[in-house]
Amino acid sequence: MNKTLGIDMPKRLLKHAGNRGVALAMLGVLWVLTAVGIAIAPLKRTTLLDEQFPVWIRVALWGLPGLLAIVASVRKSLDADAWGWLLVPVLVRFVSFFFGWIASLAGWQQFAYPDGWRGTTSIAIFLVFITACARGLDRPYVQREA
Repeated sequence: MNKTLGIDMPKRLLKHAGNRGVALAMLGVLWVLTAVGIAIAPLKRTTLLDEQFPVWIRVALWGLPGLLAIVASVRKSLDADAWGWLLVPVLVRFVSFFFGWIASLAGWQQFAYPDGWRGTTSIAIFLVFITACARGLDRPYVQREA
C-alpha cells in the first residue's frame, strides 16, 4: 500500500472527499457509464424527446456532468456546481418521460409514450435522492432531547 505521512492513501483520499465527495464520485462514474452506454448502443425508441437528440449530444449531456462530478469529488470548490450539473441530464430525462406520458393521454401519437408514468415516477424518486445527497450528507447528526 502507498503510505504518505503514515496514513494509507485510500483512507486519506476518503477522509478528504467526505461522504458528499464519495457520493459525488459514485454518481459521476454512473453518469460516465451511462454516456458510454449511449455511445455504444443508443436506444432505438424515437418517441421520447431526449432520444431525438443526436447521439453526441446525449453522450455529452451525461458524460460532462459525470466527469465534473468525479473531479469535484476531491475539489471542494467545484462541489456545489457538480451537484447542480448532475441534475441536468436527469431533469431532461424526467421532462421527456413526462411529456411522453402526457402526449399518450392527449392522443399525440408522434410523441406518445404510454409507460412514461413509470419513468417519470422512478426519475422523480432519483431526483429526490440526488437532492438529499447534495443537501445533507456531511451534516453531523445531532440527537434531540426528548
